[in-house]
Amino acid sequence: MFDTASSLQLPVIPWERVKKLLPYLGIFLGVLGCILCLASIFLTPVVPAVQADSGDICVNQPHQGVVTIYVSGAVQNPGVYTFSTGERVAAALTAAGGVSSTADSVYIQKELNLAQELQDSQHVYIPFATERSTRTTSALQNSTNASGDHISSGRDGTDSTALGQLTSINTASQAELEALPRVGEKTAEKIIAGRPYTDLFQLVGTKVLSQSVYDEIKTQLTL
Repeated sequence: MFDTASSLQLPVIPWERVKKLLPYLGIFLGVLGCILCLASIFLTPVVPAVQADSGDICVNQPHQGVVTIYVSGAVQNPGVYTFSTGERVAAALTAAGGVSSTADSVYIQKELNLAQELQDSQHVYIPFATERSTRTTSALQNSTNASGDHISSGRDGTDSTALGQLTSINTASQAELEALPRVGEKTAEKIIAGRPYTDLFQLVGTKVLSQSVYDEIKTQLTL
């Protein structure tokens, strides 16, 4: 039998040789640590944590599904109101407390479209009854020249405004619109295509009329 204890001998590493290798081992470990640090900086994505409910963060996003409009004129409670998308003009008048007793009832019955869908930033204006007579008087004054003769602008030599009648941009026929000064066939078609209107100035805003044409005929128009 072999003597196991005597046959196994561990290699003996001289300590002097180990001490010579220690500086190189330290350099190797230092370089390895630098590589790992750089890898962690450039390879790891930095994602800032953002809390949606933080009071310090203000995200301006449009309100989805709502419209904000302004109701004024002859209503009980004029003001700014917010509605769900798809609501109608009738809902706006209800929110404003309904029309007042001083409202222009002719306008409401003939020209106001209660079924019109509300649009964001829309202005719903209910005219007063006194405004109709004021507009008529103003139109008569503007249609009279210095000699006192009525200005003829219609194709048949008559002016509907001189007779105390205003042309409704919501209900007038093609021929009635063409009877207005500087309004031809194409412009009349554009006015009809843009109906319904809730404000006369929409003719300028939608580029149906130029500002100069609008300023010239606005006293002859009504909703």
